[in-house]
Amino acid sequence: MASIMKSLMDNDERYVKAFKLFLGRSTEHQSMTNFIHGTVSDILESLGDGKDKLNVIGVGSAGGEIDQEMFSQLRQKHPRITVDNQVIEPSGKQMENYKVLVSKTEDLDYIKFTWNHMTDLEFKQRVKEEKTIKKADFIHILQVGISQNQWHWTL
Repeated sequence: MASIMKSLMDNDERYVKAFKLFLGRSTEHQSMTNFIHGTVSDILESLGDGKDKLNVIGVGSAGGEIDQEMFSQLRQKHPRITVDNQVIEPSGKQMENYKVLVSKTEDLDYIKFTWNHMTDLEFKQRVKEEKTIKKADFIHILQVGISQNQWHWTL
């Protein structure tokens, strides 16, 4: 039996409105910030050891606030490291919000952003077909409901 419910991805404005409503009624961003300053901070410290560049993939990065918090922690741990950041976000509005955030944030010249306006599954399919992605040092999937076909990264 086919579902009569429409996906939020069918309407970008509805998606962004629903996400903002969720954030307003949850402690998600505060919880993620606490997680980043605790567990993720230790992971980021070990990631950069002996490297001058990190390849990062952010799946479902939304408006980039959480990503920026992680990069801030990374910069504190490894001030000389550069980052190649693949952003995967299905919402055009959220991706635009992320780009605006980047344009307004100082000292991000150490990060090269590659914008992928697509779902996680579309990105995975593109990577399989093109075989162009570099090995990722860090993949974060912090703000995403993984598609029904859960998958693991074998890039």
